[in-house]
Amino acid sequence: MAESAREKGQRLIKDVCGFEIPPGMSRFADLTVDHLFGEVWSNETLSIRDRRLVVLGMLGAMGDGDNLNIHMSQALSRGDLTAEELDEVVIQITHYAGWPRGTVALGAASRATQAAQAAKAAQAANDLEKQSKKED
Repeated sequence: MAESAREKGQRLIKDVCGFEIPPGMSRFADLTVDHLFGEVWSNETLSIRDRRLVVLGMLGAMGDGDNLNIHMSQALSRGDLTAEELDEVVIQITHYAGWPRGTVALGAASRATQAAQAAKAAQAANDLEKQSKKED
C-alpha cells in the first residue's frame, strides 16, 4: 500500500527537521506536513541533500538563524553535509547575501557542529560504558 501525503510528510519532517508536527494543530501545520513535506520534499527529482542546500541558501539570504540551526543540525545528523561542507556553505552565503547574514549562518553552523560533536562524544561514551559492562 502506497504512503499517503500525510504519512510521507510526517516521516520526512521528522527526518529533515528532527521534530514532529501533531495532526490538527492548525491548518498551516497540516499544509506544512501534507504539502511541503508530503509532496515537495518527497519528490525524488532532487535529493534531500540538494533540497537542503537550496533551503540553507535561502535561509542564509534571509538571515533566519533559527531555521538555519534546525537545518544545519539535521544536515550533520543525517550525514547530508560534513562540518567542512557546512563551513563552505557559510562562506558561499556570506559572499552572496552579505557579511551580516553570513555571521548569522556562521553562528548557526557553529551551534550545529558543537551539538553534533557533543552527541558523537556522548554516543562514544555510552558505547564504551556498554562495552565495559559486557567485559565485567
